Amino acid sequence: EEALRQSEERANAILNTAFQLQGLLSPDGTLIEANAAALTMIGANKEDVAGKLFWDCPWWSHNADLQNRLKEAVDQAAEGETVQFMATHPALDGDLQQIDFRITPVKDENGGVILLVPEGHDVTALKEAEERVRESEAQLRLALDNMPGAMWMVDENLALVLVNDQYKDFYGDSSGLVKPGNSMADIIRAEAEMGLLGTTEKDPDKIVEDRLASFRSDTVTTFEDRTPDGHHIKLIRNPTKHGFIVSVATDITDLKHAEAALARLNEELQDLNEIKNKFLGMAAHDLRNPITVIQGMSQLINELDLGEEKEKELITTIHKVSGQMLDLLNDLLDVSAIESGKFDLKLETGNLGDLLESRVDMITLSAETKGIQITTAPFEVPDMEFDHNRINQVIDNLLTNAVKFSPPDSVIDTSVHHDKSMISVVVRDHGQGIPANEVDKVFGAFEKLSPQPTADEKSTGLGLAIVKKIVDAHGGEIGIESVLGEGTTFTVYLPLERKTGNGN
Repeated sequence: EEALRQSEERANAILNTAFQLQGLLSPDGTLIEANAAALTMIGANKEDVAGKLFWDCPWWSHNADLQNRLKEAVDQAAEGETVQFMATHPALDGDLQQIDFRITPVKDENGGVILLVPEGHDVTALKEAEERVRESEAQLRLALDNMPGAMWMVDENLALVLVNDQYKDFYGDSSGLVKPGNSMADIIRAEAEMGLLGTTEKDPDKIVEDRLASFRSDTVTTFEDRTPDGHHIKLIRNPTKHGFIVSVATDITDLKHAEAALARLNEELQDLNEIKNKFLGMAAHDLRNPITVIQGMSQLINELDLGEEKEKELITTIHKVSGQMLDLLNDLLDVSAIESGKFDLKLETGNLGDLLESRVDMITLSAETKGIQITTAPFEVPDMEFDHNRINQVIDNLLTNAVKFSPPDSVIDTSVHHDKSMISVVVRDHGQGIPANEVDKVFGAFEKLSPQPTADEKSTGLGLAIVKKIVDAHGGEIGIESVLGEGTTFTVYLPLERKTGNGN
């Protein structure tokens, strides 16, 4: 009897120190004992509930669904089975509670059920916390998957903890390894073996070693990747104070392209600045001398009585020198118009064969002073559209150039040809030719090449640059073939059907 009494006291002590509902039932569901926490919930004494069926007690008398579920659970537990289930129950104050119910059978030494122990744990706060965690995780996942770049996190053992969808856009996942729990070393090795990391290193072991070293760094690590499809990626790896390592990868391809474009613009600006300096130097040199000549001769005419014949000679020289200045200024204006984009073509229908013959007739007069003969091979070509003044300028430049650099008593050959899509104009001299290492400079502005005019003629260094710009504006091409000591051939190719574009 004393042992029984002590056992009952211990059982009551356990029941009454529990914070949740606990009690004792007979196998048929009659309430034998309820702990203090359970009685406090309904403001009752033990005598008020003792002897009642568990599902009829005041705790859930207003919840018929729960009463039925409790009766089923008691019946199951009476068969010797522990029953556990969750229920939503309106408390006396009207708030909904989430209660975790469990009914455990107590068996005698023969396996017969002698008691049932019901427990009810209010897990409302826990469930609410779990729901908030789920919502936070959903919001985090939504934020991660809508980032402009890839993000992944590994733990101190370099196992993947978190990764967003963009990771696969950057590095792919044909191996199927990119998922939480997998080793980052295995993921990197698979990516290296499939050539997904865009590195120049070929040894997968070395790639894995280098990549894992950045995970073990105690400081922020920044480096760049390049994917096999040409995308540039900037990767920042940052260790956290909790032992995780967070990596963020951003596609910087557009930035790289912008940087490259800026570098090209800088080069172009440097080239333009160099051209400007050449222009200023050439203008100062080539304009100063003739202006000095004009000033000196005009002063002589003004101050001295030189006689009619001498004055006429000086005026002729002034006219010649001023003509050279005008040629230079015209070339400079053409270059300026071309470089500034203010270069429009006035297209008219005409015949290149007729135009070539007329320009040869004009240049022949100056060529004869050096005993140079210009031949024209007649060839009928169809009419086409071109800017007559500009193509005149092209042919004149090529012919006068040929005269300048041809020796006296030589021949310049010209011809015009056509095929189904193109008409070509050819000007060939038998002069000095151009060194092979200078051929690429022929069409550059202000370029001074080693061949010199054979009769000390003046050259601005702009003519062929202008020729190329005019031909380009017509959608054509200009070619050059030159053999040192044998001569030079220029060929202008103009399309019969000009495409809309440059210079239109």
